[in-house]
Amino acid sequence: MNIRTAFTTASLALAATLALPAAAQTAADPVEAFVQAFNRADRPSLTAYVQQNYSARALEERSVDERVDALLDAHQQLGSIAFQEVSGVARVSIINVRSSHLVQDADVVLVRDSEQPGWISDIYIHPVEPDPVLTADAAR
Repeated sequence: MNIRTAFTTASLALAATLALPAAAQTAADPVEAFVQAFNRADRPSLTAYVQQNYSARALEERSVDERVDALLDAHQQLGSIAFQEVSGVARVSIINVRSSHLVQDADVVLVRDSEQPGWISDIYIHPVEPDPVLTADAAR
């Protein structure tokens, strides 16, 4: 096992612990489960993910269908995503992903519910602005 594989495995384990409720943690890694559901880009897969991982309070604010529609819209913009790394603090986990449709990476931000931290209150997905210094270094 190389260092990148070890780091990815450790990051996925951390995300599993931080990002989702104990009740939703099954044999599948929750970060991997999100990436798989997102990449399938079908309503049943995304509906199941939202129902199993979002807090009841979050689903009262925005319905399952509204959240699934937003994820389907994000998939149209990003295409398939590939997990790269996880970071975050407190109630927020940031999953950096590579997009099949965009040149730059994207961040999937999982925000846990303030009253039920094991459950998701929202997911935000946005492209990452390229770092001009890193971009210039990579071009050399």
